[in-house]
Amino acid sequence: MDAKAERQDQKKVNVKATAKDPAKANAKATAQTSAKATAKGTKKKVKFVKPTAPRSEEGVEASAEVYQDPQNAGHLKDLNSWFPYRFKDRDKELKERGIEARGIMMTEHRAISLSQLRTVNMFAQHRCQKWRDLAPKNSGQLLSFSILNFYHLCSWVILPCTKQDDSAFVECLAEDDQVPSWFISHWWGDRLNEFIMCVEKHSEVRCLEDQDNGVQPYYWVGAYAIRQHSLAAELGSINLKESSFSKALQTAFGVLLILNGGFSDTMPAVPFTRIWCLFEISDALDNYKPVDITATLEVEKQGNGQDFKYKAEVLTQEPAQADRKFCGEQAACMKAKLERESNFPVKVIQGGLNSRLESADASDPQDRRMILNCLAGKPLVSEPVDEHWSYTRVNSKVHSFFATRCWRQTIDQKQAAMTALLAQALQEDTYRENVVFDFSFCKMDNKDVELLARGLPHSVTTLDLDFRHCYHIGDEGLIALGNKLKTLENISCLSLNFEGCKITDQGVQAITSNIPKGIESLTLGLCGCTTIGDQGLHSMVTGLVSLEVIKELTLDITNITGNDQVTKRGINELAHWRPPRTVERLVLVSNENPNGTTKSENNELELVELLRRLARNWKAYRPPEVPTTTTNCESKAHIPPTTFGRADVQEPSLTETRRAGSDGSKPQAKLAKKASKVTISEKVEYVDESIRLSSYSDRAISVESRKRFRCNLKLCTLM
Repeated sequence: MDAKAERQDQKKVNVKATAKDPAKANAKATAQTSAKATAKGTKKKVKFVKPTAPRSEEGVEASAEVYQDPQNAGHLKDLNSWFPYRFKDRDKELKERGIEARGIMMTEHRAISLSQLRTVNMFAQHRCQKWRDLAPKNSGQLLSFSILNFYHLCSWVILPCTKQDDSAFVECLAEDDQVPSWFISHWWGDRLNEFIMCVEKHSEVRCLEDQDNGVQPYYWVGAYAIRQHSLAAELGSINLKESSFSKALQTAFGVLLILNGGFSDTMPAVPFTRIWCLFEISDALDNYKPVDITATLEVEKQGNGQDFKYKAEVLTQEPAQADRKFCGEQAACMKAKLERESNFPVKVIQGGLNSRLESADASDPQDRRMILNCLAGKPLVSEPVDEHWSYTRVNSKVHSFFATRCWRQTIDQKQAAMTALLAQALQEDTYRENVVFDFSFCKMDNKDVELLARGLPHSVTTLDLDFRHCYHIGDEGLIALGNKLKTLENISCLSLNFEGCKITDQGVQAITSNIPKGIESLTLGLCGCTTIGDQGLHSMVTGLVSLEVIKELTLDITNITGNDQVTKRGINELAHWRPPRTVERLVLVSNENPNGTTKSENNELELVELLRRLARNWKAYRPPEVPTTTTNCESKAHIPPTTFGRADVQEPSLTETRRAGSDGSKPQAKLAKKASKVTISEKVEYVDESIRLSSYSDRAISVESRKRFRCNLKLCTLM
């Protein structure tokens, strides 16, 4: 019993020693781990043991002293034990070799890992009760972790910790360069607990952290990466585009914008009123960087009703890795993304629609003057002008960006008033050339389509609208969209997908008759629109023929030729259609399988004959300068390598094709499988239920099944 009591007393002594010096505790834990690995004779990864806050047995802080000043000797000693400058030995060695270098020289390589963020967060959580607010407004007030923000952290941790060596705070955490994967744009008034919550949620959604394999995401945060005691040298004084902020943004993969939720004494989405945040978002859009948006959402009140429990939500530009984790198809990934983003508080983005660069604030007035002069192309030290076209361009670009990012969430949450504001913001961006929306599986109706059409700017050159499975969209919405299309004179690339929408011949006519004549690339998806009939096919063919300079044309008519509304008249309308002479690439997506009815099977066979006629029309309609492909040996030199097999197989007649079935029961249903890998003189090949036609020239025609095989049409090879 005496020996046992002696061991327990020794443990208590060790615990007290650990509480006094967390750095020694970390070194001791690392040494013990290494010793165990050596004893076992195996290579075991040594993990960094986070230092724990010194606490007494009663669970309260070991020291009840309240610091009046960040330069307090005890406070500085505590900081140096947790965050010592880690490049002293390397700097000394480089200096002896005559190399002038200090710490991490490239500011853009001073990112902070997620585990390091947690360490700083833990330190502040256990120490901030001994700090006072130094701001004039709340001077002398004791701080708590629930209100601790980056201004407080800079005063009590970053500035005193980095003063002696004139370093960045990251240089007190890292031992080598840390290249950022994401650039964080935020307001320094962000509370640390909200900030770390947003970053952890973003890392979870993007699947950036793998603790088992030691994989960590690195975020560039200005407060930690900039040497705060040498701001002028860090920011630069010639061109702000060459500053450390811009270099870090260009180095990172993307930008993470953190919006505060606006709890208690702060207004929501303060970054929209900060000039640095607006400048960083504008710079990201100019550099085509993906921008993810995070915001905190209040869940419930706790205790006396003044403390809140909240969670973070993330808006991503495309389906994130977490959305693709358990589903491979694009449609399933999009549904997972929509479900994840359904609770995002879109109201916090409303401030982004009213932001004005010229009226935004900065903690240092010199920063505001520098940014405005940089955008206006004036000397950075001069007095900025009140109005400039570059300010208007940045404002409209930022407004339309936020409008496009939260449009569908606004529709799903049934906020009609805000949807009208989004349409206005998009319309006012007269510099915008590309408009891309994915509304698949959205709850939008005809009124929403009308608002969207009203918001399309006249400067747009590329328009991509995906309305797949928007079951509430009908002819009324397409009429409004068609009326807008005819006014877009600058558009050259148009993609419209109405798969599963309840549209009829009237809707098809409204779209195809109003397509601008100067269109060069057109993709029209009508899959599953089973209420389209012969008149709709006639309107489509008539509208496509009138396109004068089109070069690429893709049509998805899956399940249209097999429905009860289409007769042989509509099939013949397509069969005798001649694509415009300017078309260089034509892709038709047809039925994957017959529906089982006699009418559908016959229509499927009629469609096969239609495609053969199209091939003949295409072959006879080529310009004179394109050589006609034949099947003799002399012309084989002009044929690129393909997987088509023999080129001299004679074309089977339609009657012979009907006899392809071996059992005689339903030969039509087995048409594609029986004819697999058969090449005929018109170069018609059936490959796994897909029909593919090619003219073996620099103009090609392809017909694919719903499986959408990816093809290189000019080389005629399957990828």
